[in-house]
Amino acid sequence: YRDMLARGINVCLGTDSLLCQPADAAQPQGILAPCRRLFARDRLDAETLLAMATRHGARALRLEARAATLLPGAPARLAAVPIDPSDPRDPWIQVLESEARCRPIG
Repeated sequence: YRDMLARGINVCLGTDSLLCQPADAAQPQGILAPCRRLFARDRLDAETLLAMATRHGARALRLEARAATLLPGAPARLAAVPIDPSDPRDPWIQVLESEARCRPIG
């Protein structure tokens, strides 16, 4: 996937690949667990990983770009994961390295 990304191919992270669904697990609900597994396995940079899990998927499905962003006017589809504001690490890294559950908002 890194070679494809380097060539400008729109690589998406979904919930039904072999990486995202271990053989002994039920179908995951959401994209956070697959993001965490890919981050732990490959240490893919957080910005690319987040794009693969959001904007790239929207692009592949031919959805409007605002469907996967937090831009003004975009639909609000949010979830909360606790972080430690005193931790100097990037909040997305904190989320990827934690086992905290995601809670839908709204």
